[in-house]
Amino acid sequence: MHLWIVTCLGKRFRDALNEVVTVPLEKALNPDDQQKYLCRKSDEILTLLLDQKFSPEEAVQLVVKKPLQGLFPEKVTKGLHLV
Repeated sequence: MHLWIVTCLGKRFRDALNEVVTVPLEKALNPDDQQKYLCRKSDEILTLLLDQKFSPEEAVQLVVKKPLQGLFPEKVTKGLHLV
């Protein structure tokens, strides 16, 4: 697990990731739930990126399970390239 890296990337990274990750309504009953969900998804992306050597774009694509269609926020790109 890479939760310490997710913590280092910060809330701005998770908020930017929220532009491409759809948080299910049942997972976002309050703002803390939404951040927890985004933390888990961030950890999944980092696992693919660091452990399985996917590119940042491929890792995000696999986690969101939908075409990105050019929707790759700059803050997400910068954060993942820092890792």
